[in-house]
Amino acid sequence: MEKIKTKEYAINDDLVINKITVNYCTESDIDDSDNELELSIMHQGAGFYYIMKTERFAFDDIDFMIRILQDFKEKANIEDYSQRDTDVPHKTKK
Repeated sequence: MEKIKTKEYAINDDLVINKITVNYCTESDIDDSDNELELSIMHQGAGFYYIMKTERFAFDDIDFMIRILQDFKEKANIEDYSQRDTDVPHKTKK
C-alpha cells in the first residue's frame, strides 16, 4: 500500500494531506497543569508553513526540543522540496 504524502496539491488520483496537528505534553515545572505545545503544518497557498502554538512550554535542554521537532517532521511526512528548483520561495536558481 502506498503511503499518503503530505504535499501541496493532489495530482491525478493522488490522495494528499494538507494539514497535520500534533499536541505534545509534559509535566509542568511549576504547578499541576501540563506544559502543552501544539505543532501544525498547513498548506497556505504559497506552500507549507510550520505553526507553533502554546501558552507555556518549559524545557531545560535544547536537545529535548530538537527531539520534538524531529518527531514532528517524521509524523508530518512532508514531500522533500529542498531538491527542487521551483516552487520553493527561499531557494534561488544559480
